[in-house]
Formats: sequence, C-alpha cells, structure tokens
Amino acid sequence: MSPIMSSSRRAPGTALALLALAVPAVLVSAPAAALDVEEGYPRVGSVRESQLGYEIAWGRTSAVSQLFAVHTGPGAEPELFAYCIEVTVHPGYEERMDIGGWDSFPGDNRFADEPRVREQVAWIVSNSYPQQSLDAAAAAAGLAGLTEREAITGTQVAIWQLTDSAPAPAGFAYRGLVTPNGVDTTSPAAQRVQSLVDHLTGPANVGLGESSRPALRMTPEQLAGEAGGLVGPFTIAASAGALTLDTPSGYPVVTADGAPIDPAAPPRDTALYLDVPADAPAGIATLRAELVGEGYDGLLLTSPTTPRRQTMMIADGRESLISADIELTWTAARPGIPATPIEPGAPVEPGTPLEPATPIEAGTPGTPADPAAPTVPAAASPATVANDATPTLARTGADAGPPLLGALAVLVSGAALLTLRSRRRQLRAAHHRPLPRSAGRR
Repeated sequence: MSPIMSSSRRAPGTALALLALAVPAVLVSAPAAALDVEEGYPRVGSVRESQLGYEIAWGRTSAVSQLFAVHTGPGAEPELFAYCIEVTVHPGYEERMDIGGWDSFPGDNRFADEPRVREQVAWIVSNSYPQQSLDAAAAAAGLAGLTEREAITGTQVAIWQLTDSAPAPAGFAYRGLVTPNGVDTTSPAAQRVQSLVDHLTGPANVGLGESSRPALRMTPEQLAGEAGGLVGPFTIAASAGALTLDTPSGYPVVTADGAPIDPAAPPRDTALYLDVPADAPAGIATLRAELVGEGYDGLLLTSPTTPRRQTMMIADGRESLISADIELTWTAARPGIPATPIEPGAPVEPGTPLEPATPIEAGTPGTPADPAAPTVPAAASPATVANDATPTLARTGADAGPPLLGALAVLVSGAALLTLRSRRRQLRAAHHRPLPRSAGRR
C-alpha cells in the first residue's frame, strides 16, 4: 500500500451517517439480495473522505493506516467504512467495487487459505472502532485517552499483522509510528497503538464466523381463492432480524387453525392464510414482508478491474432492509354455496337448502307418548275397513272418497238452511195477522 500523506479527517458524526436505503420491492421465489446498493455502486470514496490514522513503519517501508469511506449510491455522505486486508496492493479511490463473501478474496496472503485468520480479522472489525464506539473500544482494551486516529491505526495494524505477516509474501512486521525524527515506539500515542494491537490479536480474539447476509423468501409468488374461506397457504422464510408483514387489504392473516398472527412479528416457516370474509367482493391484495438485518459487517469489497485494487473488509454493521411480496386474489362467494365444504355435524349456514321433513304417520302423537297410558286405537275410516276386507289393488290418481263425503255434507247443510228460512217466514206471518173487526170495536 502506498503512503498517503493527506491530513484531512472527517467529523465522526458525519462520517458514520446511518444507512437507511430502501430496496425496490419485487416478487421473489429465492432469497432476496441483501445488498441495498444502486447500480454502479458501491464505490470507494475520495482520499478526503477517508479517516486517516498514523503512517506506520513496517519492514523497510511504510504505509498510511486509514478507514476507507464507501458509497452505496449517489450522495455527499458515505454510508459504509472499511479496512484494508492487503498491505501490498494499492487502493482504488472513487472506483466501483463488488461486495462478496470471504471466498471472493482474490489475493494470496494468509486470508486466502487460513480460516482462523479470516475469523480473527472478522472479530477485529466487529469489536473495534467504528463498529464499536471509541469509548467502548478503549474500555475493552483497558486504554484511557484513546483517540480516533490511534484507534484506526491500531485496528489496521492488527489486521495486517494477521493477514500479511510471514509466511505471507509481504512478511509484514510492525515497527512503530513514522515521525519526522524516525520511528516512534515510546510516545503515549505509540504505546496506546501497540496496546490496542496486542489486545485485538491476543487471547480476547476468539474469532467470528462469516457474516450471513439477510435472506427473505415468500412462497408461492401468487395464490387464488374464494371469499368466505382461507386464501393460502403461503410461508415466509427469513434469516435473523426484525421481520414484519404488511397486509393492506385489512383482512387478517391467520394460521391453519384460524388464529390471527401479529403482523409486527409474523411466524417464520409456518403455513399462513388470508382470511377473506364471505361478504367480501372479488379482490386482490399484495402482502409485503420486510426484514431488517445486519448485512455488511465482515463482507469483502473486491476490485473488478485489471489491474485489481486493494481488497477491503467492511467494518461497520449497518442495518440492511430487504423485502418480498406475494399477490393474493379471490372471487366473490357464490350465493347459497359455502366456500368450503361443510364438515359432518357442522351447523348449516343460512341459505343452505334443507332436507325435506319426514312425514308424520297417521295416529302418531305430536309429543312422546306416556308409556303408562293405555293405547287408544285410531278410528278406522270406511275406506280403511274396505281396504282391510278386500285385497289391496294398485292405485293411480286421487282417492274419490273425500270428495264424495264433502259433496254430501254440502247438500245436507243446504237443506237445513232452506227449512230454517221457511219456518222464520211462518212465524213473521202469524205475528202480523189482523184481528177480527167485531173483536176490535166496542
């Protein structure tokens, strides 16, 4: 790495601006990418955007320790910062880089083929500045008065001491801070740098596994159903992080047994359904799952150019937001037809045709009979007696008996009415008969 003599430094609050970039939502059937960067990015920032440490002496040369600024999209402020993991390769300022895992490393130092070195470097960037605040990093190392410049220097030296020390080709061996008067190993600053290096490469460094990128998947991508039932199932597969589910339809999302879920913390790898009420019109809804997780710290920035530029490890774990959608459609329920089959023994919903009632046999009481009461036989009609006395013949058409009896009753009633009217006329005539004239005069 070539020396960089610029003394420009950024204010900590500006340099460590919080990343809050949103990812365009897409339908996915595979884990969504955890790299919320725009096309043409990430890019290493300018020399002035880097936070500089001290120039350090190693072997018979020197290098400037620094915390590189990284942009994930257009803008004045960098969103990420990274440390170098190759001391002999020049950095590429303002050049595009690729983000990848540890196996994407193109170099030939100890990071290339020593898993323990990889894990210890990851532990360093996770437990030092800027992933940890300056105060937290100083307290962990037992150092009072540690400055940002010293923290950057000690962290970078500790990484090179792991990646590029012998048997790596560079044979890196830290000798102290470069000053106009030579190499400084005794000043308070030099001693704090050395103490931080010892802490970061000592027994406290137990290693850290490779960062797992946030992953999110909703399957299937589309579903169809009918109002009055459960539209589904679909599942959400997500890595660690804060998971939420947006349901703009207003209908609840439930599990297979109908229990509503909490959209602020939906279950992972569980069959889920949209509960659409029976009176809902045909409709469509897009459900969106969002996952917020740490998707940068410990990942590598590698150069796609030839000749290639310096490989870096991202040193601050900014939160990354990814999302996945699923589209649900449903038709309106058909009148009188349940959207789902009725289980045996289940109550019949209104509008469901009922079975015809069983006819009541002649002589059957409307209420259960008292077992102790004597049985009274029903009166037999003439037709019944006739049928019992003669062989039963097959019938077609209606029974003539009831109409004949009705006609006879009408004739009897009419005769009685005529007799009553005649008697009334006789009584009125007798009441108004005139008396004899001799009997009326005196």
